[in-house]
Amino acid sequence: MGRIRYLFLDDGGVINDNSLRAPQWRRLVGEFFGPRLGGTKEAWAEVNRAVFPGVWQRSVARLDAWDSSTGDVLHETYRYNVDWLRSMCEAMGIEAPVSDDDCAGLAREASGWILPQVRASFPGVEGAVRELAQDFTLFTASGGVSYELAANLGGLGIDGLFQRLYGPDLVNTPKLDPTFHERIFADAGVDPASAVVVDDLPQALHGAREAGALTVLVSLDHRPGSDVDAVIGRLADLPALLRDRQRLDRMG
Repeated sequence: MGRIRYLFLDDGGVINDNSLRAPQWRRLVGEFFGPRLGGTKEAWAEVNRAVFPGVWQRSVARLDAWDSSTGDVLHETYRYNVDWLRSMCEAMGIEAPVSDDDCAGLAREASGWILPQVRASFPGVEGAVRELAQDFTLFTASGGVSYELAANLGGLGIDGLFQRLYGPDLVNTPKLDPTFHERIFADAGVDPASAVVVDDLPQALHGAREAGALTVLVSLDHRPGSDVDAVIGRLADLPALLRDRQRLDRMG
């Protein structure tokens, strides 16, 4: 294993806490759509909570049937946005925009307005990312598309610390596809042997480890084993772990 030079960080579950995002997202959905399409802010927040699981499950089912020869991540994002807005409008009893293009456009506008306002980072994240950026080249490797990652990290003021914000759209490959990280390494021109990938899902790290990268799982209840190289409780613990690793490399 060569000297570690590159870090690839997941967003949700590593940088941002998804459990803190959800209530803020619902409130802001109401603030965005109420004045535009009618209905109360509270009603929009409630229908978003109610319809999201079904919208998400339908998207996951499509990704599970992914065909790399014909699949298009941006088109799947388009379909997700159309489904999300139409499902909410149906539950509200409000007429949705007529065309799918208009639905997708309004849904993306909503996301672009909401995401920078959400504050859901785990404790110590901003400081840890700034510290890591002093010694390593940072990238994301996340399930969110690149423009959503820019909004998420821009809201925290740390987007400029990353060389590139990799989501599935930039390599046209879903995150849980076994080739996701391999394609990111190739696109970034990074030798996996000099990279560490950090994620909160063991299954997301398998392809990265197979490609030759070190893998770090963020988890409070997972014990180290053969499936990952290291486990930390939070991203704020990563600088100390890497300092230890670099010291070991210099001694070896």
